[in-house]
Amino acid sequence: MAKQLTARDRFRAVFNHETGELDRLPMLSLGTPSHGLFYQNWEKTIATEDLPDEYVRITHFGDKTMNKWITSEWHNIGLGWPSGYPSVPLPKDHPEWLKQAAKEKEHLTMSVGWNGSIHASGMKMHGLDYGWYVNGTFTRQTTKDGKTLDPWEIRDAFYAEHGEPWDDKFAPDKAAQKNFQKELQWYEEHYKDFSEQGFSDFALMCSAGGLFEGTWEGMGSGTPGMSIMCRKYPGKLKTWLGQVKDIALKSAKLQYELAEEVGAQIDFLWFWDDSGQKGRPLIDPKYHKEFWVPMYKEVCDYVHKHGGHVIIHSCGFGESLVPNWIEGGIDAWQTIERAALNEPARIREQFGNKIILVGAVDASNVVSFAKTTQEVDKHVKQTMKDAVFSPDDACYVPGFTHDLLDCPVPNVRAAVDAMLIYGKIGEIKKLKA
Repeated sequence: MAKQLTARDRFRAVFNHETGELDRLPMLSLGTPSHGLFYQNWEKTIATEDLPDEYVRITHFGDKTMNKWITSEWHNIGLGWPSGYPSVPLPKDHPEWLKQAAKEKEHLTMSVGWNGSIHASGMKMHGLDYGWYVNGTFTRQTTKDGKTLDPWEIRDAFYAEHGEPWDDKFAPDKAAQKNFQKELQWYEEHYKDFSEQGFSDFALMCSAGGLFEGTWEGMGSGTPGMSIMCRKYPGKLKTWLGQVKDIALKSAKLQYELAEEVGAQIDFLWFWDDSGQKGRPLIDPKYHKEFWVPMYKEVCDYVHKHGGHVIIHSCGFGESLVPNWIEGGIDAWQTIERAALNEPARIREQFGNKIILVGAVDASNVVSFAKTTQEVDKHVKQTMKDAVFSPDDACYVPGFTHDLLDCPVPNVRAAVDAMLIYGKIGEIKKLKA
């Protein structure tokens, strides 16, 4: 009788480059926002009393029915740092308000987060409220008396008023830490439990914020602000980046220390670090290598010494940054956004098995607009062939490139079924023959 494998077993095999004896690859996709048409139609047509019991998963970590239905075999937990940092209302005289349509202003709420990012809420999508990133506030600004302030001056003044987010006073409190440990302990005890009460279908993964996105969100559009600082103010930028890195490293260290106290192992740590636009990165790769690679290396070295692996989530074109991620110690890259012109076959040809690919099934175009499910199946089959390195070292985790927003439900089902079929090691051997 074949050994039953957990999601944790499958992910560990991929990240250890030992997939030859697996039954199939694990799968990982991100969200299904409730304001998207996919989720709303799924609720109307699938999530009924006729939904097969095999998909209904009410677990210790909440309702995982959707995750089971799309075979997204992971659950994200973490201790956010900073914790308890104030959400600051965007001043009404801020120029960002001038960019908003008059009719929309009266419904909008805009606030500034710990890293200077401006977020807005108050609009609706398909009848439901949603929020979105607007811009950064740590940008060059002109005061009412005509004085021009540089980004770090805006930033220093903000932190002087509201507190420095890397300060220990913004560490997660003791109650949050204890709860985090309880979650880890429960997982260690139940991830091999194949009963309905178990959690064998999902691997537990933790988060440590971001090193790149944590900077560009606070500087506005990304490329202009960071490029200017890279060229003209490298010392200021390094100070800034060092503080962002302190937050990520403190978060990672705290989580690993708490895990070790209760005999748990954190296998995977995420960076949420969008780094690209459509067809190009947000920053020149040479600047990325000079300023960001040393920071990635410091955090990744810590995680690796404690038995973990690092995944970077990065939307946009990332191929030109892959050598830097590899040098910095990143183990896997999630999204591989096809709409941004990333190509799995080209990545594999250039970098072989040096980085694990996660995602690459095109939710933005193919799954959203395919006329037939056969077209979806063909796309998944080709993606699997392109993204896998070899049957013995598949180093690929199938999944959708983006949140499933307005994708037709039949196309999503067809994509998931195809990933389950072509993700079998036996099928991979045929594809790669």
